[in-house]
Amino acid sequence: LNEEHFISARANVLDLEDRLLPLRGIISVDEMRQRSHSVIKSGYGSLTTIGRSNGVVSLNRLYAKGNQAVELEVQEWCLLPCNQSFFAKGGDSGSIVVDEQGRFGGLITGGVVPGTQPPDRPCVSYATPFEWVWDDIQ
Repeated sequence: LNEEHFISARANVLDLEDRLLPLRGIISVDEMRQRSHSVIKSGYGSLTTIGRSNGVVSLNRLYAKGNQAVELEVQEWCLLPCNQSFFAKGGDSGSIVVDEQGRFGGLITGGVVPGTQPPDRPCVSYATPFEWVWDDIQ
């Protein structure tokens, strides 16, 4: 599949030209750690993009709090782009990422800030695993 196959996103399906990908189920964090997944996202900032997951990794991020930088360790699902230089960028936060089986994988939390990544290097994007989000909702 490539980006041209994905035309629009609706409440519970991704429209693949004349085929529909039903969205159901959740990829477990254990499964995310065991193998890579083909993933799809439709967001406000970058529209529909296709990528590959790379397991859940631990990262350190610095956040500004007043005049100080605060270090916060978080675990996120690492996503790499296919057929473009980014998977997610500004405006995509909160977009749902699904796998090739239509299972919910995560919510986008970080992507490209335009102009900050060398054009010849793919940008890593991050999503909070949906299993954790669903546990909080319940």
